[in-house]
Amino acid sequence: MAVTIKDVAKAAGVSTASISRAFQDPPSPYLSEERRKFIRKLCDEMHYFPNIHSRRMSQKFANTIVLISRMMQENHSGGGFFQCDLNWGMTAQGIMSALCAAGKSLQIINCDERFIKEEKYLEVIRSHTADGILIWGALREDEYISKMQQENIPFVQLETFIDGLENNCVLADEYTGFQKIVERVISAGHRNIAVIAPSLKASTGVTRFSAVMETLEKHRITPVWVSENGSFDGDYGISCAGSILKEAPQTTCVIAPNDAVAWNCINVFREKNLRVPQDISVTGADGLQIPGELQLESFYLPSWEIGNTAASELCSLLYGTKTTEIFRVIPTIPIHGNSIAEVTK
Repeated sequence: MAVTIKDVAKAAGVSTASISRAFQDPPSPYLSEERRKFIRKLCDEMHYFPNIHSRRMSQKFANTIVLISRMMQENHSGGGFFQCDLNWGMTAQGIMSALCAAGKSLQIINCDERFIKEEKYLEVIRSHTADGILIWGALREDEYISKMQQENIPFVQLETFIDGLENNCVLADEYTGFQKIVERVISAGHRNIAVIAPSLKASTGVTRFSAVMETLEKHRITPVWVSENGSFDGDYGISCAGSILKEAPQTTCVIAPNDAVAWNCINVFREKNLRVPQDISVTGADGLQIPGELQLESFYLPSWEIGNTAASELCSLLYGTKTTEIFRVIPTIPIHGNSIAEVTK
């Protein structure tokens, strides 16, 4: 039979109220430190810990943070296995690191249409299940975020933002990251450039695509080929590579929206006996490390740093120490590979 609070109070010779006070954070002023340590030691020996739900009723914080995340792409890559979204994984690790230091736990919730329609995002705060919300990968059409703002729910967005809303966001400087990649391509002498567009459903895709097209336009370069649709899905690179070879055979360099798409392009080119970068150059983004002689021209997306910073920002928001800064932009780090060849005239 489980040990109850009454059992511990009887063994300690104190009231049940004193047992509850021994677990309060910050420490209760109505219980001496010596007494608190004695009770906590006895609780450990008797394997007692108060019911977390009962504690939440008397405390200001639930000490739980909810991470709302869009479903990660179920990409089988044609091989019958799932691929992990490394950006999401690193972001989650950064979040957990910050929350662990703050004494808070993490609950992950899939943000599907039912979740939005039934306004579950409001319920987790109204019911005091969680203290605040972290939102990863929100789409540009996600209107539920404005409702959260209207109810003054403490939340921070990670990696994406919503046009027209001024709320706390932690982002990567992806524009500069792609701008530097395009400048490197141009400085190598490439003018016959094919562009594979990212998905434009979220701000991160819009930012990446804008950086590529605006940098090319600045140099008065018109791409020889631009994909009609956009995606971050690695398999998208397979179809795009085939289209580039068929529709724009003069292409000397392919600018992909991320490393996953870039590597699948490279696989197609190799199957066609094209060498990278000698016959055709390819660039990526995100910093996916693949062992081998070929290393993509890319940039490191600071996903861990984004998660860690966002979680810390949310904790500061909860405790009333948040700064007035709305957007926190973390620099990307260039990765200079050997996937771009110099064009000889």
